[in-house]
Amino acid sequence: MKKLILSALAASAMSAAYAQSNTASLSQSGNSNQAQIAQQGSGNQLSASQLGSFNHMDQQLPMLQKGNNNIGSVTVVGDDNSTFLIQEGNSNKATASTKGNGNYVAVGVAWSGNQNEAFVSQTGDANYAVAGGSEGSYNITTVKQTGSRNAGEALFYTGNSNNATITQTGDGNSGYATAIEGSNNQLSIAQTGNNNDANVNTGYSSNNQLTITQSGNGNTGYAQVQGWGAGNQASISQSGNVNTARLEQTSYGNTATIIQEGNSNTLQGFAPSSYFPYDNNARQSGAGNMLNLTQTGDGNTLRFGQTGNNNTATVTQGPQN
Repeated sequence: MKKLILSALAASAMSAAYAQSNTASLSQSGNSNQAQIAQQGSGNQLSASQLGSFNHMDQQLPMLQKGNNNIGSVTVVGDDNSTFLIQEGNSNKATASTKGNGNYVAVGVAWSGNQNEAFVSQTGDANYAVAGGSEGSYNITTVKQTGSRNAGEALFYTGNSNNATITQTGDGNSGYATAIEGSNNQLSIAQTGNNNDANVNTGYSSNNQLTITQSGNGNTGYAQVQGWGAGNQASISQSGNVNTARLEQTSYGNTATIIQEGNSNTLQGFAPSSYFPYDNNARQSGAGNMLNLTQTGDGNTLRFGQTGNNNTATVTQGPQN
């Protein structure tokens, strides 16, 4: 049994549904809104609501679900928002909610795996969010942004059992989480304040856990795992203003815990070399290395690098009681 309900007020809509047991519901209120629905497979559900004017489901109007047992829901309140939902595979779920003006959302971007979930919630103006794809199974992504001019992006490519969460509150924050070719990665970014920047990235590796938590203004956190390393863990926590922590891990079993409280504190590597001419990240290369860093107060700097195996460093800087 097919069921298709379309309601458009001073708007235009296009829709198509294929196969059996599909359900599509579209409601539009306002002026010059555009939407398109296309479903293929069985057991799909899709619900979309647009309240405002000049809203559209881009890129070039899709909401598209292909496969079985997909559920997609989009709610847009405001003007000049862009939302598109693309899912491929089985048992996928995607939810997008946007309240404000000039926001961009893309949820379930070309999922090709099974049992994936993606969730995006934005409140404010001129926010940008992309949830996740592609090729993996059992992935979960969450992007939640409150404020204006925030950018959040959580993506997976070809990995399994990944979990990424980005939560941002304030204005002008940027959070990017990417896992490529790996499996069982957990990536987490939480930012509160204004103009903070966080980036967690894994490449060709598995079983990594990367976490960045920042509160205040103008903080920068960067954590990256390179190569086929397994079991690397990195945690960066910064509170205050204009703090910077840049860390890169390679090989196996490295751990790092970084806490910075205060203003203008820095963790970085040594000066760029012929091997790494374009950055000065603090590096752990080798296996089984450990870094515990705590900096409190203002204006502390640590230049750091570990090479070899089973090295341990504990550094504390700041006012002493």
